[in-house]
Amino acid sequence: MLDLLGVAEEHANREGGALALGHPFGASGALLVLRLLQQCRAAATPGDAALAAVSIAGGLGVAALFRWEQSLSSEAAGVERLSR
Repeated sequence: MLDLLGVAEEHANREGGALALGHPFGASGALLVLRLLQQCRAAATPGDAALAAVSIAGGLGVAALFRWEQSLSSEAAGVERLSR
């Protein structure tokens, strides 16, 4: 299928989609996005793009495209650290 679509194998999700995650009712999209962003955080470089897509009953679907801009430290993201 990847050849037919012209998608390189390294650009495919090797960890499985909503069904492989157990397809939790009402949370498939959230789990896909969370896992996608975790993968991006580990391996993406600025300018990379990632796509999350899930099908819906009746032939519908939803997709979200994310573009990785930069890696933020917790300080840059506005997260305060408490020191004791």
